[in-house]
Amino acid sequence: MKYLKNLCLSFLVMCCSILGITSVNAAELLENSITATGTASMEVAPDIAFVNFNVLGRGDTAEVAASLSAERVAHVKRALLGAGITTEDIETINYYVNPVYGEKSKINSYQASHYMKVKINDIDQVGSIIDRLTANGADSINNVDFGISNQEVLQRRLLGKALEDARLQSEVVANAAGRNLGKLLAAKINNCGGYSRMYNSVMLKGAAGSSSTVIETKGIKVNASVEASFEIK
Repeated sequence: MKYLKNLCLSFLVMCCSILGITSVNAAELLENSITATGTASMEVAPDIAFVNFNVLGRGDTAEVAASLSAERVAHVKRALLGAGITTEDIETINYYVNPVYGEKSKINSYQASHYMKVKINDIDQVGSIIDRLTANGADSINNVDFGISNQEVLQRRLLGKALEDARLQSEVVANAAGRNLGKLLAAKINNCGGYSRMYNSVMLKGAAGSSSTVIETKGIKVNASVEASFEIK
């Protein structure tokens, strides 16, 4: 009897190996359940972008530096509003006022730094918005981050496909052992997310060197992974 049990287990492991179902625990088939990890993924075109930039102001005192920086930020905001960007899509991420030291650690001046982010809902405008920022007071463009506005909807869809993938894997192995797959007993989400595509400041320098900035976009991969346990009969 022990020999027959080991023979069955060896057969199931071989089936898993041939089918590429490495996530299935074959030993569990000798009991009453089977566990498999299902995955699903898709690549979609980004439809939103976030441009991170900073605006500086320097003066002999902290108050002068802050005032100059505020004036330049106001100018940048007016330029963005003129391009159809709403106030809600313009955000200050960080703000600092720091002394600028010279020789012998002597304070020469002060610098106020506004670190800002603007959301762009039309990615065809990304290049022109970058040009507008640099022409109206932005001292540097730190990075451009592309994303997907309906990522949660896509993730929910992929979770269903990942669960179905786990079910198919389990069914193949269960049938190979002469068993039938039953109801879902438990499920755990291992991963469900997407990856934004970011262009950093170094990548942007080449694009900004032309008469107008052109940013080439690529698809963003969204994926999901589900570990599911099924009853076997």
